[in-house]
Amino acid sequence: LSSLIMPSIAVTGTIGSGKSLITASLSKLLPSVTYSADQDNTLLLESDPDVKREILSHFGTEAYHPDGMPDRTFLRKTILSSPERKESLEAILHPRLRARWESLAGEFRRIPDRFLIAEMPLLFENNLEDRFDVTVTVACSHEIRCKRLEIGRSMTPVEVVSWTSSQLSQDDKIARADHVLWNDGSMNALESQVTRLATLLSS
Repeated sequence: LSSLIMPSIAVTGTIGSGKSLITASLSKLLPSVTYSADQDNTLLLESDPDVKREILSHFGTEAYHPDGMPDRTFLRKTILSSPERKESLEAILHPRLRARWESLAGEFRRIPDRFLIAEMPLLFENNLEDRFDVTVTVACSHEIRCKRLEIGRSMTPVEVVSWTSSQLSQDDKIARADHVLWNDGSMNALESQVTRLATLLSS
C-alpha cells in the first residue's frame, strides 16, 4: 500500500459487531481521517431540510418528534415491517451519503501518507468494495450482538433478527472481505488484532 497516495480502508460488518470501535481504534494507530456512514446518516436526518421534507412526505408526521428530531424507533420499526418503505428511505439517504463520502475520498486521496478509514455498514450490499483499497469485516456471535443491541439501542432479539436478515449475512461479509476481526472477546484481544492489522497495512 505504500505506493498509493491515499490508501482507503472500508470497515463493515453486521449491526452490533463493533464497526465504530474498530474504526476509532485503527485511526489511533494510523495517520488517517475517518468517515462514518452512520454518523453522516444521523446528520442528514437531523439537519438536512430536504431530507426531512422528503421523509415527512413519505412517512408522515410520526417520523419526527415535535422538537424536530427524527423518531428513530418509529423509522426503525417502519422499515423493518415494510421492504417498500425501507427502499423509500434508502432512496432518500443513500445518494446523498454516497456523494458525501466520494467527495471526501477524492479530497484526501491527494494528501500523501494518510489513510481514509470509512465505516460503511452496507459496503457489500451496495457493491462498493471496489471503491476502497482494503476491506475489513468486523464479526461477532449472534448472542453477543443481541446483548449489545438490547443494552445500547433497546432492540429486542426479534428486531435484531429482522434487521440482520435485511442485509447480507455475516458469513457473506466475511467471505468478501480482505481482513476479518473477531469482536467477541476482551478489549485486549481486540486491540491485539487491530494492532496487527495496522502494522500490516502500514508496512
